[in-house]
Amino acid sequence: MFDIKQLTIESTFIIIYTLSIKNYFGIKQIFIIGFLKHFLAGLLGLHYYYCSIKSLNYTFTFTFDIQRLLIESILEGLLFHILYFNVFKNIISTYEDVNISLMILILHLSFEFLGIHELFCS
Repeated sequence: MFDIKQLTIESTFIIIYTLSIKNYFGIKQIFIIGFLKHFLAGLLGLHYYYCSIKSLNYTFTFTFDIQRLLIESILEGLLFHILYFNVFKNIISTYEDVNISLMILILHLSFEFLGIHELFCS
């Protein structure tokens, strides 16, 4: 079962974290923002933290693999670029941060419900 309170906290943190990265880049560098969001989370141990929370209820292990982290980060950067410019860019046309926040919220919840987040725990 999903913990709505935990998902809300995680989503809020990820939105703030990503928007802080966005402050250093323009929206045209959304690929870099998506890449850095995932890559820095791996380097800073956020993936390990996520997996340790999940392991309270499941049997996941976390192993750090820089090559896998690079591939995942490239894929996330591409996903950010494709989704932002094809779907989320014009939802609220004058508020980039709101559009990015909405995209991150939907992505985070979708990845959680589909079990994609658990892939970096195995």
